[in-house]
Amino acid sequence: MERIKPIFERLEGVRGLVPLRVSGAFHSPHMETAATAFRAFLDSVDFGELRTPVISSVTGRPFEPGQRAVRETLAEQITRPVRWTECVRYMRNAGVTDFVELGGSKVLTSLIDKITAEAGERRSDGDVAPRPGENQQGASNAVPTDAAPWREYRDERVLALLRDCANGTLSVDKVIETIRAGGANHR
Repeated sequence: MERIKPIFERLEGVRGLVPLRVSGAFHSPHMETAATAFRAFLDSVDFGELRTPVISSVTGRPFEPGQRAVRETLAEQITRPVRWTECVRYMRNAGVTDFVELGGSKVLTSLIDKITAEAGERRSDGDVAPRPGENQQGASNAVPTDAAPWREYRDERVLALLRDCANGTLSVDKVIETIRAGGANHR
């Protein structure tokens, strides 16, 4: 890695090279063999209609309806770049205000704060940036036309489960078990 670093640093517009610690070439065309195998597996799975909006990291938008579209989008996530910024912006513009990060890291929370700050929104730490509905350049952050399900969906029981998991009072396995059982009354 040290041998190629100077090459990238000489390219116009490149300010530096930061090696990422990853265990594979995930979200890239190098994973096509895995995506092909995953597509074959997904063909054996029966998907019901999505009742809750699910944002695709491939498009930054909700999954299209139908089993075929869900299967293809899931498989594409293996070989396509993650459009995290687009996902967060879409959800914020659709009215999503609560994000819960599970696990010991706060990497995603920090990224969400950075993305919302760039768009001129209130960050999780309470700081207020420019006016809602405009980014820092004054451009509109219009609510997506297909955002209605986000405004309608807010299950406080599920949010309570996720918060209990995030603060360590409930395990991830218990959260999944409770949601699969169709209830969120875990107390």
